[in-house]
Amino acid sequence: MKKDQHSTKETFFQKVRRKISGTKVDLPEKSQAPDEEKSHMLELFEAVKKSPGHITGWDFDRAFDFIERYPDTSEAEILIGQMYATSGQQLKGLSYASAIRIIETMPGHAGRESIIKGIYKLEPDYIQELRSDVIAGILKIIPDHPLAENLTRSLATKNLTNAYDFVTTNPTNTYTKQLIKAMFERDPNISLLLFQEKMDHPNASSIFEGIYSITRQSDIEKLTPNAVLFVLDIAPDHPKIQEMIRVLVEQNYIKAYEFTKMHSDHALADELKKQILKRKPELEKLFNAE
Repeated sequence: MKKDQHSTKETFFQKVRRKISGTKVDLPEKSQAPDEEKSHMLELFEAVKKSPGHITGWDFDRAFDFIERYPDTSEAEILIGQMYATSGQQLKGLSYASAIRIIETMPGHAGRESIIKGIYKLEPDYIQELRSDVIAGILKIIPDHPLAENLTRSLATKNLTNAYDFVTTNPTNTYTKQLIKAMFERDPNISLLLFQEKMDHPNASSIFEGIYSITRQSDIEKLTPNAVLFVLDIAPDHPKIQEMIRVLVEQNYIKAYEFTKMHSDHALADELKKQILKRKPELEKLFNAE
């Protein structure tokens, strides 16, 4: 659901659930839409159901899209009521995206348990077809999914930002540690930069594990100066720190020089100075003048 409409739709869902339970509901006043817009809305409403009769799992994607677009309409109210009344075999054809939305936004839905069972049966080959937000939803809902490694790796691969958001908003989730590992495997440099301000994370030990796992030469060569400076700051005993220093000096010897100037007592200050002078011998006068 779009963020700017979240609170409105949430209230709307609550009102519909109260109506289903028998409580009187005052729906929001309908806005008077222009005839052309109303006609288009009705066309979309009629197009929600793929086949005549009761709404089925095949129709839920279109139903959710309609409700998101027209949350405060009687047509949306009708669809929500029909969606709540859909269960069992009628849910056949339900997408994983809609399955997650049902569980997240429609508590008490009759098909909840069967939907969760279906998510447990997710096949490995199909994970690559899922959007990153859907994978994140699965990880939030299912604490012991048999394909946990596949799911966390796929989330980190598909969208590193969504993976980071999951880790920061769900710090104690059972998959967070595994996802941090997958993020560093996916892109060590970006992961370092993302976690710079999150070293107070409950899973900080996993972040350190990710940092110390950066040992492939190809990954080290891709590290940006800021990423290397971060490692120098928090993990100066990294097994590949010499290679990282070389990369730092080659990419930005000025930042390397500034680091030595500001952290003259750093354990690796002399090594940094040595590498800088090897790269730029003319800077020796600056070092001697200090």
